[in-house]
Amino acid sequence: MERVLTGLKKAEVVAEEIESETRVRADELVRRAEEEAKRLELESEQKAKEVGEEVFSKKISEAKKVTEKIRKDSEGSSAQLRKRAEEKKKACVDEVVEAVLKDLNP
Repeated sequence: MERVLTGLKKAEVVAEEIESETRVRADELVRRAEEEAKRLELESEQKAKEVGEEVFSKKISEAKKVTEKIRKDSEGSSAQLRKRAEEKKKACVDEVVEAVLKDLNP
């Protein structure tokens, strides 16, 4: 009977050692899993940031193209308006000169 009790005590000690070792391993696995999750989270954030920067860069590029087109169109319109204003100015000057000449030479 005593051998049975001794055997049971030894089994209990071994079981406690196994349980302790299992806890240590489980804690290590949890720690590794948390580290991997953090690494993946940081990696995902970095990729999202890169994608966001790429999208932002594309939007800026598109906006620059639109701005350049608007600027060129504005320059063209401005040149046309200046030309028309110059023509009207010349026509007005001609009219004034003719009117002055008529008044001077009745």
